[in-house]
Amino acid sequence: MNTKPLDGSTLSAFKTRSFTRDVTLSLVLLITVVLGILFSAEYISRSEEMETELQLSANKYVSELAHILVVPVWTFDDKSVAQVCKVFYQNDLVYSIHVEDVRGRELYSLDEKHDNSDKITRSTDILFEGLSIGRAHITLTSLPYARDLDRLVLTMLLTFVGILFVLAASTGVLLRLFIKRPLDGLMRGMDRVAKGEFDHGFAHPTHKEIGEISDRFSHMVSEVYAREEILAQEVSERKRAEERYALAVRGANDGIWDWDLITNEVYYSPRWKAIIGFRDAEFLNDIEEWKKRIHPDDRQFVVDTHMNYMAGIVNELDLEYRLQHKDESYRWIYTRGASLQDETGDSIRISGAITDITRRKSDQLALRKQEERYRAMVESFDGYIYICDQDHTLQFMNGKLREHVGRDAVGERCHAALHGIQASCPWCVNDRVFAGETVRLEIQNPKNDRWYYLVNTPIYNPDGTMAKQTMVQDITERKLAEEEVVNSEAKYRTLI
Repeated sequence: MNTKPLDGSTLSAFKTRSFTRDVTLSLVLLITVVLGILFSAEYISRSEEMETELQLSANKYVSELAHILVVPVWTFDDKSVAQVCKVFYQNDLVYSIHVEDVRGRELYSLDEKHDNSDKITRSTDILFEGLSIGRAHITLTSLPYARDLDRLVLTMLLTFVGILFVLAASTGVLLRLFIKRPLDGLMRGMDRVAKGEFDHGFAHPTHKEIGEISDRFSHMVSEVYAREEILAQEVSERKRAEERYALAVRGANDGIWDWDLITNEVYYSPRWKAIIGFRDAEFLNDIEEWKKRIHPDDRQFVVDTHMNYMAGIVNELDLEYRLQHKDESYRWIYTRGASLQDETGDSIRISGAITDITRRKSDQLALRKQEERYRAMVESFDGYIYICDQDHTLQFMNGKLREHVGRDAVGERCHAALHGIQASCPWCVNDRVFAGETVRLEIQNPKNDRWYYLVNTPIYNPDGTMAKQTMVQDITERKLAEEEVVNSEAKYRTLI
């Protein structure tokens, strides 16, 4: 046989042929795989059909058996019962039959076949005019179906083995020729890239499909290299950010905590533990250890608040409570936190910080006691005290003044509430007081003609605003006494 050497154009066409065309040449052999899938599908389909048929037959047979046995069982005709059961037992599918009366006593039983195939049993009541008079049991065997399936499997297996042999031989050659060699070269290049040689150039394979993979992988390497540079920069920036955060946390003197709700693991930072007097190794990272140290009066509220926050019942975790120190005293703690949620909206992690606010609480208590003392002094003052702003609006009235006016007039104009006039009082000294002067004067109230001694003092609020405090004493009796003295002196001079 003569062979003709390949010329340049033929060789070039061979080198540039499409990988798709090469696969097409092998489809004749690959059709056998499709046949194998079809065979499997046919087997599965047939198995399911047989199983369904067996179940339907079982339901049908037991219903028919119960229907036919109604009269024999009702009339206690054991012979007819046996004849009916034997007729049913002649069916190849029927494996056994059992009939019982309503008390469970066996009327007839037939169980002479023996095989190892799967069985299915159905039972039903034998009803006469809606009343159960017995019970029928029938068991069907899948042996006839199993034999049909065995023959089907044998046929498909012989066909499949033949096709598999041809397919294995042909695809082995095709894969080695058209895929393995180009991929080996591509994998060698990938190994070099994995070692950090990002400048490695990939050779262009013969088939254009593999060539496209090679080109895209080269492009991916370039992208990976660029992203690696960006990632390194981001890691560096994140490290600096973490360092800044750690420094800020130390500067803020807060204790950090983190609770993983999936594993129930909790973390307390060394500063968190130090706030209640423990070194890091002395206090376990255990949620129960924290709960035990919450003040008994606060414990239920604190735990419930955390649970409600996790369940989404409350929108924020922000509360104050008492936590037991190592020395068994209690520290006031302010805690706040935020949760991380999964795609369903359930909380899976909660993190936050605590701050020791014991000194602030002590200051608040001292301030409250001071305010209570001041209020007691104001309420016990034998006169009237009120505070108003520059617009003459009352901001405070002591109890005696409220009792005198007959109501709490806070929010009303002082001249209207106290003196019954609509314009500013003729003796109003607001301008002088809000200029920082303390003004004392005596006035006669046009509302009741009584005389009062007023001390008007500027007061400065914590927010930087000013107000006027006025202390009022009723001096009507003194003024009347003074007037009586003056009148007496005038009468005396007249007599002289």
